[in-house]
Amino acid sequence: MENLVQAQTQTNSQVSTLTQTLQRFIEASTLNTSSNGNGGGTSSSGTPTTPLAPNKVSGNLITSKNGVKTTILKNSPQYLPEIKALAPYEKSMDFKSRIVTADLEAMIDPVTGRNIVYMAAWFNGVKTNTLAISQFGYDTSRMLSYFWEDLIENNKGRICYFHNWGGYDAILSLPQLLNLPKNYTFNPIMKDGEMMSLTISQGTVTLLTIKDSIRILPGALGKLAKDWKVETQKDHFPHYFWLNDIRSTLTYVGSIPPYETFEPKRTSKKDYEEMVRDFNSKAWSFIEVSRIYILGDVKALYQILIAFFETLASKFPIDPLTVLSAPSAAFKIWRTVQLPKLNKEFKVYDLSKSLDSKLREAYLGGIVDVYRPHLIEQTGYYYDVNSLYPTAMCRSMPVGMPQLVNLTIDEFLNSDFFGFVEVVVRASSEEYIGLLPIKLQGRLICPGGTFSGFFFLKSCVLP
Repeated sequence: MENLVQAQTQTNSQVSTLTQTLQRFIEASTLNTSSNGNGGGTSSSGTPTTPLAPNKVSGNLITSKNGVKTTILKNSPQYLPEIKALAPYEKSMDFKSRIVTADLEAMIDPVTGRNIVYMAAWFNGVKTNTLAISQFGYDTSRMLSYFWEDLIENNKGRICYFHNWGGYDAILSLPQLLNLPKNYTFNPIMKDGEMMSLTISQGTVTLLTIKDSIRILPGALGKLAKDWKVETQKDHFPHYFWLNDIRSTLTYVGSIPPYETFEPKRTSKKDYEEMVRDFNSKAWSFIEVSRIYILGDVKALYQILIAFFETLASKFPIDPLTVLSAPSAAFKIWRTVQLPKLNKEFKVYDLSKSLDSKLREAYLGGIVDVYRPHLIEQTGYYYDVNSLYPTAMCRSMPVGMPQLVNLTIDEFLNSDFFGFVEVVVRASSEEYIGLLPIKLQGRLICPGGTFSGFFFLKSCVLP
């Protein structure tokens, strides 16, 4: 009972420390919102942002040639900043000398429920180091402190990638990083309460930048290794193996643990039988297998990222190391390749902090119905519509500076209006499914009768 109380006290202390750590990062990221010009996300500034409610619309009232009264929105940076095109990145890139990959291994104590980090490793293509808590008196905190110092000292100026940094590794190791007896400065980028990136500096020198590779290449590491056909493939490991305590588990040497201690999704019974044959004439050591496993993970991640970055750089004139996520990469490619072409005819404005939330009310998807097949005289008919998205992309779309227009019915019918409308709809109540969707109490419905909504013009006007 006494051990359980001590474990609970230690867990509460860790949670408290982590909460304070994340709060410090959130406060720092709130204060640090300036752009470095690298692009990404949904904002032209490159810093992840959350769409805000639209500001009050203001502008100059004019009358167009068809008599429609129109308010032209003020073109101010505070309201609708222009999204600027990016210059192509033309420098040669040696990714192998610019990145390092790292990983932590942990096991859950089934008695206390604690995540115990027992091993850490990094790999930069030339050097590598693997640490185990058995080297530090079975003290996780001491091991992680040494791990961070060693990682930073041997990889100055590089970008370090953890796979699922924000959702796992950061949670388990941030306190030790922040409490290093060094004069470090930490500059985080947060999104939705999760850390996307962390830059570690000393004075004016950037020592290490940490990023999350799972945001750039979503997916399990084992599947990514197969998809990219890298040399190092993910190995098998008994993640559910546990003896009486962490020391007994790490020092275990004997026959291979039973199949039930392996993850069935990753290790088939055929895989397990092959491992049994491999260890038939030699002892299975938990600590040695752990070293091989974690080193394989950081090597595989390194090889995957090199292959991905080289492929991306060969097809698009960008520096892949400046992006934080897959959407960030796509947005940067668009700003570099496509936007300069669009700018020959018109400008594109950033709506993320103003009209975005309003315009999204017009994008609701569609209703999906499931029917039970019923054949008459063994004859059936099946109808489907394909390629709706590509077809829509070939049609005209609203661009340029938005204009707020107030129309009467006659003005609307006699004008060449094109864009989004807020209207009152009168629809037949006798149809099986209505034609226009709206959101009602979080559900998507297509009602009949009279209702109001915000729609794209082409959605509510029949040809």
